[in-house]
Amino acid sequence: MPMVWIGDLWRLPVLLLYLICYIAIPLLVVASFIGFLKRRFVPAGITTACTAVAVVPMIWFSPDYVIWLMD
Repeated sequence: MPMVWIGDLWRLPVLLLYLICYIAIPLLVVASFIGFLKRRFVPAGITTACTAVAVVPMIWFSPDYVIWLMD
């Protein structure tokens, strides 16, 4: 339905979201590791938990996401 409403433009935010996740997740892992080293356990634990919640659907449940989107 989005292709009918706004054309090919709807793919851009969807593709950029996936790319942003590939960049942001390693940065968040590094930030949580630094938080654990500085003994800020609660913020680092929350960052680690939220990163894990984002990684599971991104990697496990959508292995051919970009291929499907570009089809």
